[in-house]
Amino acid sequence: MIQGGLEGPGQTGEWSKGDSGKLLGEIQHLRDMVDNLAVIARVSRGDYIGQGVAMDSTMIAHDAVIDWRERMEERELPVVIELDASPKDAHVVVDQARLRQAVDEIIENAVDAVLHAPDEPAENNVITVRTAFHSDGHERRVALEVIDRGRGIPEEDFSVVQKRFGRTSNDPHPSGGLGLAVAKNIVAAMRGQIEIRNNQPGPGVTVAISLPYVEDPNEEVGSE
Repeated sequence: MIQGGLEGPGQTGEWSKGDSGKLLGEIQHLRDMVDNLAVIARVSRGDYIGQGVAMDSTMIAHDAVIDWRERMEERELPVVIELDASPKDAHVVVDQARLRQAVDEIIENAVDAVLHAPDEPAENNVITVRTAFHSDGHERRVALEVIDRGRGIPEEDFSVVQKRFGRTSNDPHPSGGLGLAVAKNIVAAMRGQIEIRNNQPGPGVTVAISLPYVEDPNEEVGSE
């Protein structure tokens, strides 16, 4: 009702279009926070992640990049989204829609990081999504990584940003602080982990979703 009134014709009084735009943005921000908190609650209850099926993580990365390129064009934002998905048959058992949701949360954070990186040139407005194999010392895993060239994250904040309402100490305009918390909870429900590291050398941060590699693409498991 409030939003409809703000968007309706015949605005008068002291409200300007700029004021209305700011308030509408705050309303959407609050809606997003409520939605994200609901997701975290449902993941905790165990009724959010669906049946796991074997998927090629390279295809998930590819689809995310295509979609986010379109989003950047629609928003008229000067951010380049690149794909580096060289591994073949990098299968993981996941709820595809929910994994994609986690990837989207991470990319959204990366977009904010490159657009609000002090002293970084415009050519650093690049985000790379890639897949790679790695090992944790016990099993072979697949990493789906989002790499930005933004402001980075202080190491002491790595654990903070994965908690509800966690914010980095170098964020020039703190948001709800729920994006990475949502991603972490979704990924953990699929036997995965979120790993964060600052890029060396160079600016920015890499946020990786690490999931168990599945050799048999016909494998199916239920959510945990």
